[in-house]
Amino acid sequence: MFKNKNCSIRPNFKMTMSFRYKGKSYGVCCKDCIKQLKTLINNVEKAKLKSKNIENKKCVIMKDRSITMSFNYKGNYYGVCCPMCISELKKMIDKVNNALLKNETKSKKVKNKSIIKSKKVKS
Repeated sequence: MFKNKNCSIRPNFKMTMSFRYKGKSYGVCCKDCIKQLKTLINNVEKAKLKSKNIENKKCVIMKDRSITMSFNYKGNYYGVCCPMCISELKKMIDKVNNALLKNETKSKKVKNKSIIKSKKVKS
């Protein structure tokens, strides 16, 4: 059911829940991870550039610095302030991509319509 059986926020736990955010479905292990993953998703979107040209934005890793360089990762351009931030942003992007679900089946809606509880994943 899940693309990646482990939660990308807490890798030692299995994905047991899914939720929709900005038109996509993501899997996590618990409600606490939803907030953390949403923050990661927002930061990755803020760092995304329309092209390799540097835009007048702040770095999402070192928030007090402006973007001074861009890099291409998995088909998208991202902006950061320094080479050290590239590896941190790549980790964030990978966590978001690992939590992204392609197919969602047999889910039950919970009180909050954006949270969907799914059956436990078999090991």
